[in-house]
Amino acid sequence: IDVFDIIGCRSCRSNGGNCITQKAIETLRLSGNFSGEINTDISHTPWCGADPKGLELALYNVLKNAAEACGHVSKPCINVTIREYEGYVEFSIADNGPVLTEEDVHRILQTRISTKKEGLGLGMKIVENIVEKCGGHLELQRNQPSGLRVLIQIPIEKL
Repeated sequence: IDVFDIIGCRSCRSNGGNCITQKAIETLRLSGNFSGEINTDISHTPWCGADPKGLELALYNVLKNAAEACGHVSKPCINVTIREYEGYVEFSIADNGPVLTEEDVHRILQTRISTKKEGLGLGMKIVENIVEKCGGHLELQRNQPSGLRVLIQIPIEKL
């Protein structure tokens, strides 16, 4: 099964499987900034009501942050899960970066606060704005045993 043909977005079908999630993952791989493992667990999901370009930007930003966060571990890994959940298409991106406190997780969404040397502290706020514009929700959680899990939930579009 080509998992990217069944992800819930219109561009998957209209662009012959060239889905926004695949584009975001491939952009990360092609950037050369991540040599770790990217695992996908994607079940059949219905169409979501997201702007494809906006969602691609949001997913890429989260993937890039995950790659940077786990760049210093011996076996960097990012897990991408997409499923239907309670009326939403849920995108979950989890990394095995450093152990985070609840305070660390809370600070990630604050504007102009960045843990990166050259970061502006705007990336996750932009992601949050894109998700909310689609009527969705963004949630950050501590990943166990380490790292961050980002949940993006976009309402299912009724056809």
